[in-house]
Amino acid sequence: MLPLVALRQKKIPLPIALNGFTASRLLPAHWLLNITMPTNKQMALEHKHVIIRAEVLNPPNEEEQASNQVKDLIEQIGMKILMGPYAKYCTMVGNRGLTVAAIIETSHVVMHVWDENAPALIQLDVYTCGPFNKNIVFKWLQQYKPTNLQYKYLDREHGLKSVSSSRTKYTI
Repeated sequence: MLPLVALRQKKIPLPIALNGFTASRLLPAHWLLNITMPTNKQMALEHKHVIIRAEVLNPPNEEEQASNQVKDLIEQIGMKILMGPYAKYCTMVGNRGLTVAAIIETSHVVMHVWDENAPALIQLDVYTCGPFNKNIVFKWLQQYKPTNLQYKYLDREHGLKSVSSSRTKYTI
């Protein structure tokens, strides 16, 4: 890939589709950059981070299923997946459980599950530089039947400002 300075000085072939035919036309690179690179005004970074600790009765314990569930969460909060989600089950005594990780366009989503004890424990970490509704995450967690849920919601734009936190007991 050419450095940004070189791109501004060169012409890049850009495929153009005309009536079903593809032709190649040379355009100045800065035209392409102006189209694809957002300005600071267009991309409002928010740096929101929700950290959740939930005791649950119905923990995920199958890699593919948990990976699909995390993918569903990412879609529900309106984020774009870049890699993953990847899931792996650990069988080490005392640390048995599942970890699922995904890299999203604006940061990451990671879920750790320890299922040796009842209730099981889920630690969920959703960090994004874009806006999202944390209540969607809490609703998504309901599939695991939480009995106790604690969270911290941080604004990491200029430090680690706590926006909200809670300790909630659920009755089943």
